[in-house]
Amino acid sequence: MPVYNQGTFIRRAIISLCGQNYTEWELILINDGSTDQMEEYITDILQTTEYQIHYIINSENKGLGQHSTRD
Repeated sequence: MPVYNQGTFIRRAIISLCGQNYTEWELILINDGSTDQMEEYITDILQTTEYQIHYIINSENKGLGQHSTRD
């Protein structure tokens, strides 16, 4: 799920996903150079080990269709 400057929205989306009955999922969350302190909104969720969430951060906005790298 690519995300850019949607910290409050993405938190609600992740919480909704975590609340589903189906548990065999994995979320790859790509922060595409956000400037809205997204980590502050989702740090507690990322630290919960019961969920399969991988968090990738681009140091700058690369837009759709660009390759993401782990920073």
